[in-house]
Amino acid sequence: MFGGKRTNPQIWVTDATGREIRQITNDAGTNVDPSWSPDGSRIALLTQTSPASGDRFVGIWNIRVVDSGGGPTELVTNDDHVNSMPKWIDDKSIIFHRFEYGLDTGFDIWTVNVDGSKFEPFLVTGADEEYADP
Repeated sequence: MFGGKRTNPQIWVTDATGREIRQITNDAGTNVDPSWSPDGSRIALLTQTSPASGDRFVGIWNIRVVDSGGGPTELVTNDDHVNSMPKWIDDKSIIFHRFEYGLDTGFDIWTVNVDGSKFEPFLVTGADEEYADP
């Protein structure tokens, strides 16, 4: 789950009872859209690296990963576009939506390894692509 102050949401986890809650991220930016790795050891998430016109949900978004126990986040994508909806393909790769400012292709589907390598398009057309959770 994610929550926090309206201007600075962070990633939190809870046990099945909802009684034990612990904060996973504590960054200055907005952190949303968590996705657990298949082995449960890491969480992929979105971080807004630059808001547009003061709107906390518009701007530049990049994918980060963090250990499931918390700690510093690691940057996976690092560019000036909108990367969203990260989902794990396996323990080393993530599939996500990407919108590149200046192109007329809408949201496309890309993949990337969690170390930032093999950052490449998976499906790019003139329409907004969708995918189901792997």
